[in-house]
Amino acid sequence: MTLERVVVVSFRWAASPAKPREAMDLAEQLTEQASALGARVCSFGGYELGFVFDEADVEAAIELAARTVHEARMRPVSKAGVAVGEVAAFGEAAGSTALSWGEPVVVAAALARSAQPGEVLLDATVPGVIDGTLTVVPSGRDLTFGGVPRLSYSLDIAHAVSQGEDALYATNPPEPAPRVPTGSFEIIELAREALRRGDTISLDAALQHLKVTGEHPEVVERLAGVLAMTRGAKEEGLRVLRRAAAQETREDRRARAVLAYSVGLAAAGRTEEALLESLSALALTRAHGDTSGEVACTTFLSQLSEAAGHGGSAARWQSVADRIADQR
Repeated sequence: MTLERVVVVSFRWAASPAKPREAMDLAEQLTEQASALGARVCSFGGYELGFVFDEADVEAAIELAARTVHEARMRPVSKAGVAVGEVAAFGEAAGSTALSWGEPVVVAAALARSAQPGEVLLDATVPGVIDGTLTVVPSGRDLTFGGVPRLSYSLDIAHAVSQGEDALYATNPPEPAPRVPTGSFEIIELAREALRRGDTISLDAALQHLKVTGEHPEVVERLAGVLAMTRGAKEEGLRVLRRAAAQETREDRRARAVLAYSVGLAAAGRTEEALLESLSALALTRAHGDTSGEVACTTFLSQLSEAAGHGGSAARWQSVADRIADQR
C-alpha cells in the first residue's frame, strides 16, 4: 500500500439534517471549487466533508478554507480544520473522489469540530505555522492524539481575505511593535510549552523546516537541545543549550540563548539555577531595549517562582510582565 504525503482540509457545516438536498447542494459546490484547485474528496460524513491536496498545494488548501468559511453564500459551512501528513488511498480514485485514511484526515476533522463558527484551525505541523510566515494565533483549544498534546492555531481569516491570497504567506511578517530586536522569542515560548506538555511534534516540525531552509542555525541548535530534553536525554540537552549560550557572540542574540538554557534547567528540575539564568537574560533584554524579550523573561520568572513555591514573587513578576506588555 502506497502512502502519500498530503494536505487535508475538513469542513463542518450547520445544514439541517431535515434538508438533505440542501446539504448535498452545498457539498457539490464545495467539491467543484476544490476540484478547480486540484483537490479531491477524501472523506464524507454527517456535517463533514474533507478534501485532499498535494503537499505542494498547501497555499491553495488554506486559501480555500479561508475563503469558504468567510463567504456569506457559503455560510452554512461555518468552520474548517487543516492538517498535513501521510494517507493511504481507499479503493480506486474516481473523478473528484479519492477516499483516504490516515492521521491528517483524523486531525483535520477533529480541528474542524473543535473550531468556533467562522474559524479555521491549523495543526502546528502545517507549513508556515511554526516559522511565522502565516498570520495565525494560538487557538487555546489544543487536542490530544495518541496521548500526545497537539498545538493548534487559528488563521486570521479577516486579514487573509481582505489582503488576498498573498496575505496568507508573508515573506516578512510584520512585527507587532517597533523595537530593538534581540531576535524573536516565539521559539522560547514554543520550547517552554513543549517541555511543559511533552509535545515533541511541534518542535520537530520547526526543526525540520529550519534544517531544510538552512535558516537560523543558532535556533536549530537550541531546538535540538530542547528536543533531546523532551525525549528524556536531559544532560545531553543541557549541554547543547549551555554551549549555545556560551558561544553566542552577538549581543543582540545572547538573551534568547540564555533564556533557552534557563528553560532547559527548569525542565531538568534545577529551578534555582534557572532563576539565575533568567535574571541574566532579563538584564540582557533591558540593555538592548527589547520589550518583547522583557515580557518573555519576566513571564518565565513568574512561572519559575510559582514552581519554587514563591507565590508572592510570582505575582510581582507577572505584574511586571503585564505592565511591560501594556506599554508596547
